[in-house]
Amino acid sequence: MRKIYMLLAGCFLSATMVIGGPGSAQAKVEWDLRNISIECAPVNITVSRDGKTVYILCEKSLLIYDNQKEQVTEKIPLERVFSDIALSGSEEDLLLTDGSTKQITIIGISRIYDIPAGRSPIIGSPKAAVRVTAFMDYQCPYCSRAFPLLEHLLKKYPEDVNLVIKHYPLRMHRFAVKASLAALAAEKQGKYAGMTRAMVQNFKQLSDEKVESIAISLGLDMHKFNEAMEDASLNEILAADAAASRDCDVRGVPAIFVNGRRADRWSLQDLCEMVAVELKKNRP
Repeated sequence: MRKIYMLLAGCFLSATMVIGGPGSAQAKVEWDLRNISIECAPVNITVSRDGKTVYILCEKSLLIYDNQKEQVTEKIPLERVFSDIALSGSEEDLLLTDGSTKQITIIGISRIYDIPAGRSPIIGSPKAAVRVTAFMDYQCPYCSRAFPLLEHLLKKYPEDVNLVIKHYPLRMHRFAVKASLAALAAEKQGKYAGMTRAMVQNFKQLSDEKVESIAISLGLDMHKFNEAMEDASLNEILAADAAASRDCDVRGVPAIFVNGRRADRWSLQDLCEMVAVELKKNRP
């Protein structure tokens, strides 16, 4: 409990400690204490692996504290008093115990991310109630399999679902950044979806020559296309996509979100089920 109150209360303090004796390598340890103001007395806490979220157990509630925003973002009421809290290895469940019963209470945690479209092109109806956001790399073989599923989803729900691709070019794929720029350049002539489709179909052969061939086959004005490829604003979109990937804890592709909820499985049936749940929320 003492450690808990050191986190949640106390004066701000900054200090430096030197470790190591004479003649040895010395390491400095710096620390600081800061206040976190909450509405109830804390009983116990647990912290996510990335340190971004603190789960604070109180007598009759569970507070979710965002370390980046420095505020409590959610309050979950509890029907009884618990004394201990732990986070599962997958970080999808919180385990609560009170020591007086032979029972563990499990609270499922689903993170719903706010992923603005920003300047990213929207494929499908802009007014759709459900937005699918896909972080993709055009040279990724798994993304090449996921994109046709996403197009099937759009065909199944033409008025209810739209798609936003956030570009996540992997360092191991040398042409991935250029492919992302090519897709965004094609958007300036209304051919974003067509360029994306053709590139994921030819992910193994992507090169300057292949992209030029695809652009010509789509009927693009090549002078405008090449000019757009040099537009600095496209790199700004990629930078925004990279920031979004960090905010959403994306560590690999494809990473698919349905109205901000991560899809753990991405078969067409799984995605349709997630869409159906979201549509039910939006309809009386």
